[in-house]
Amino acid sequence: MRSGGQALTEFALAAPVFFALVLLTLEGGRLYFTWACLTEASREGARTAVLASTTSTTPVVNASLGLTAWTGVTSANVALARNGSTVSGSFSKQRGDLMTVTITFTYTVTIAQPLVANWPGLPFASLPITVRTQMRAEG
Repeated sequence: MRSGGQALTEFALAAPVFFALVLLTLEGGRLYFTWACLTEASREGARTAVLASTTSTTPVVNASLGLTAWTGVTSANVALARNGSTVSGSFSKQRGDLMTVTITFTYTVTIAQPLVANWPGLPFASLPITVRTQMRAEG
C-alpha cells in the first residue's frame, strides 16, 4: 500500500513539469508555423510585386493576406518598398528595380498563456516577428 502513495507523490511532482513542457512544445510549433506562413506570404507578395503587370500595392497586399489572414495580419502589417523607398497606391518600376515586401506581426502566446502569466522566468507574452523578401523587377 505504501508504494501507491509514493507513486502518487511522484506523479504530483512530475506531472506539472511534463504538462508545461508539452504546452511549450505546442506553442513553439505554433510559433514556427506562424513564422513559416509569414515568410511564405512575403515571398508571394514579392513575387506579385515584381511582375510587369503589377502597378499597384493592392495585388501585393492581397497576395500576402491570402496566406496570413488567419493569423490576424492586416493590410497595415504589409509594406512594399521599391529600391528602398516605401510605396503605396500606384507605382511604376523598371526592370531590375529591387522590390521589398515586409510583413510585421506581433505573435501572441495563447496555448501556454497560463504558464506565461504564472511562471516567472518566461520572458514574453508576445513576440514581434518581421519577415522581409526582396526580388528584382521583371521587364
